[in-house]
Amino acid sequence: MKTSNPKFRGTPGPWRVDGHVYRSGHVQYTVVSISGDAVGCAPVAEVLQYNPRPMPAERVEANVRLLAAAPDLLAELESLVETFDPGKQSIYSFAREQIDAAKQAIEHIYQSNRQ
Repeated sequence: MKTSNPKFRGTPGPWRVDGHVYRSGHVQYTVVSISGDAVGCAPVAEVLQYNPRPMPAERVEANVRLLAAAPDLLAELESLVETFDPGKQSIYSFAREQIDAAKQAIEHIYQSNRQ
């Protein structure tokens, strides 16, 4: 899924995880964009297992999968905020605190995106 917000200047999703197994047995994970905008699965991020200190392989894989899900998570969060905004539909006033927190998280992404 691709975020519909034009303020997002990051690499468009979806993203996927690519892994390379070295002779030593450790795996280097790369998050790549598989959108039509990125030719040849452009790299978005690499997750290191041994820098600055070793991390369990399961944790590294969980981290990289979370990173790869970021564009989908952002798009779904924006959709939920738009749908359940208590400012637009008072029936959702019970969720004002959670919706406001989600809006702050989205704004934090876009503020980081401007730098």
